[in-house]
Amino acid sequence: MSGFDRSDFEALSVTKKQERMQGQIPTLRALVAVAPKMEKLTHDERWDTYCSYLAGIKEKLQAAKLGAQARLNSPAVVNNDEMMAQKITLLVNEAQIQMIDLAMDLPKAMMDGAEGAKELLAKWDTNG
Repeated sequence: MSGFDRSDFEALSVTKKQERMQGQIPTLRALVAVAPKMEKLTHDERWDTYCSYLAGIKEKLQAAKLGAQARLNSPAVVNNDEMMAQKITLLVNEAQIQMIDLAMDLPKAMMDGAEGAKELLAKWDTNG
């Protein structure tokens, strides 16, 4: 009777790992390719202007979020509909703030990710 033993499992694990890596290679190469563009983008004065606009919007959203939190915490708000409206406002403002942070941080994250992608691709090329 032939069974599935440890060596079979290890061989299958290696094969599955190689298949997963093969599937990631195009994404890793794309990340490496876009990094110089992100570098150029973040050193452009228009990027700074864009980020300053986003920072202004973020400040307004943070103020709106604080206002909604204050209204929600107010003992004068007893109506369930009003409480739900304030909770929704809080959640929407928080999501918008997170999206602005993402928009401002994305180029740096892509550049940082490109470094890791280069390392993974180099490992893959040497281990093949």
